[in-house]
Amino acid sequence: MFWFFENIFIVILIIAFLMFLDFALTLTGQKYYRKYYKKHVVIDKYELNPLFEKEVDKGKYPVKHLIGVILLSFIIYYLFIIDSDKFIYETTISAILFAYLIVNMNHINNIFIFKWVGNDPELVKGKIMYTRKFSYGSNFVSYFSMFIMLLIIFLYVHTSITLGALIASFMFIFANLVWFIMIKFKKDRSETD
Repeated sequence: MFWFFENIFIVILIIAFLMFLDFALTLTGQKYYRKYYKKHVVIDKYELNPLFEKEVDKGKYPVKHLIGVILLSFIIYYLFIIDSDKFIYETTISAILFAYLIVNMNHINNIFIFKWVGNDPELVKGKIMYTRKFSYGSNFVSYFSMFIMLLIIFLYVHTSITLGALIASFMFIFANLVWFIMIKFKKDRSETD
């Protein structure tokens, strides 16, 4: 077993920290988007995950996120107890860690760009509007290319860690595809009503 995964309590603390950091960075990113970047790029909602968009719009922390952190902590602990060879446990932990590292790095990147534009308004000129459909579609393409890269790495390095990273990238592809389809379904329903 990879040394990091041996202490279940440290693993749970780190994952919980990354999950809370995700939300803190989301709210910070939204603040800087509104302050600096909205002049140039208009989006209908800052948060792309439909589960949390209402709370993020209000700048509030959603209770369902806390419930998710607690539930995930119990699942991780349960896997640690029942998985005798620890392959499923390590793969799951790797997928969760990789997913939250990707999300948090994206938030940090956005915050950096928003502040950069705020400090030098001459960097960006004009105004553009991104539809939600475009946001999901462009994320799908980005995560798909990441998936291909991780698949190639996994084909050379067969470990629970590389498999977890591959699963995480697939989860992002799947989520963005589902959200993309949901928008199309909502649009089609509203046109027939």
